[in-house]
Amino acid sequence: MQTQTAATNERPKVILDRAPKYSLFSLATLKSLMRKADKPADNIVLPQQKVCLNNQRIDISELHAFQKVCGYPVSDALPISYLHNQVFDLQMVLLLDETMPIPPLGMVHLEHSISRLKTIKPSEHYDTEVFFGKVEPHKHGVTFETHAEIRVDNELVWHETAKTLCRLPKHLLSKAQAEATPKAGFQRPCAETAVVLRATSDTGRRYGAVSGDRNPIHLWPITAKLFGFKRHIAHGMWTMARVAAEFEPDFLDESICYSARFLKPVFLPTRLHYYRDDSSEHNRVEVWNSNASRCHMTATISLL
Repeated sequence: MQTQTAATNERPKVILDRAPKYSLFSLATLKSLMRKADKPADNIVLPQQKVCLNNQRIDISELHAFQKVCGYPVSDALPISYLHNQVFDLQMVLLLDETMPIPPLGMVHLEHSISRLKTIKPSEHYDTEVFFGKVEPHKHGVTFETHAEIRVDNELVWHETAKTLCRLPKHLLSKAQAEATPKAGFQRPCAETAVVLRATSDTGRRYGAVSGDRNPIHLWPITAKLFGFKRHIAHGMWTMARVAAEFEPDFLDESICYSARFLKPVFLPTRLHYYRDDSSEHNRVEVWNSNASRCHMTATISLL
């Protein structure tokens, strides 16, 4: 993988000549993953460069595999969350960068927002770039934003923002962070009727195969237990995509923003209940466990 650096008036750009590929168990990856945080929460600065990859096209076979895993009918129409897969490897370049001051291992995906400004055809070429956004204190450490943008003929057609938590040791937290109080949870679903969504034991492995995200917490009970989970959990992005497969037929070719908050992990296997309330300007959707005692994800769908 060759790179070149371009000077800009804002951030430096690292331009890749092809998509990077990672081995979870390579020495370089393991070294980056096991990095220890040693800076106070209010003194963390993330890498400032943008990572770019130009002139890409959709692989139809990969698209169809994604659709099968996430509950979509097989077609050449791009699901709103599919392009996240196309920028994931670029995000890993930033997360594994040697100047990254916080460890990627153990990070928690809190929120994700995707905006589709214009539909992309599989035959079109597109350019991607990813970069870090703001860093904020959190009661358990720091949160940071990762942005991704996709352009066709220099026109912005799709972008996303992910908010991620990095837990820090208590001695690196400020007093105000340590004393922060938790937010109240959801009391009941947003609608009366639900659609049942099944997540099988191999959901994490299947989604990992089509997305490239093979985090051990998603693969097997034994690998998840190494990181403190009682068993393996579904990817937040699988949950987001699986829900989108239910509502997206109502928004074909429309410009929409799909924003989600991940509240509780989805342990595998399980049955999820999907609720939708479209009585307001912002369609609200929620994902609960089967007896409506735990909310896993809440989201909105808005027209742009």
